[in-house]
Amino acid sequence: MAAPPPNHLKSPDDGLALPRIFVVEDEPNLRNLLVSDLTSEGYCLEGFNDGIPALLRHREQPADLLILDLMLPEMDGFQALRSLRDAGDDTPVLILTARGEEPARVQGFLLGADDYLVKPFSILELLGRVKAILRRTRKLAESKVTRLSSGPFLLDRVRMEILLDGEKLDLGVQRVRLLEVLWRRPGHTLARTELLNLAWDPDARPGLRTVDVHIGQLRKQLGEKWIVTVEGLGYRWTAPVEPAD
Repeated sequence: MAAPPPNHLKSPDDGLALPRIFVVEDEPNLRNLLVSDLTSEGYCLEGFNDGIPALLRHREQPADLLILDLMLPEMDGFQALRSLRDAGDDTPVLILTARGEEPARVQGFLLGADDYLVKPFSILELLGRVKAILRRTRKLAESKVTRLSSGPFLLDRVRMEILLDGEKLDLGVQRVRLLEVLWRRPGHTLARTELLNLAWDPDARPGLRTVDVHIGQLRKQLGEKWIVTVEGLGYRWTAPVEPAD
């Protein structure tokens, strides 16, 4: 396992802690190459050869992004991803695999993957995708951000309410929570199971049909164009989301 850079290092342009990335890949040469290249880009890196040690480390000190191979010796990438999402952990995951078949890609997205890259791949493309994922998720994850904006809407995360052009919409707390989950990963399709796990309390989760009903109600109140149905996969918020504080 590669030793990570010191935790106190800061990004020179924003003063925030450098993003921590875990590379979970059992092929040593590729793992070392990815760790080296990403470290040279200014990220804090740790490398693992299996999903089990990666998840254990993630519980101790969470990563900002997991780059996850599917074919691993003990806990494969699908199992690791499922474990994260079942625990309500929405840490971004970029899947790397030699399995380019459509069923594998679909399964990865259904389990909550944020992006998918098939081997062999360009390091420049990987770096571009890593930067895009971190740029989007870090903006929304900052603890000081209490309000988010998207299109004409403003979401107040403290009051759990949505404003349209300054006027409060009567959505109810549950639909606001569902909308907030969609806003965490704008432009990405979230499966109904993932929406259910993240937006409802564990002891009060209804069936998957309830997600469809709430999505339908959101569309009636916000407008049809904002939430897209991706057939066989789930739902996606279409507009960019930005901090409004």
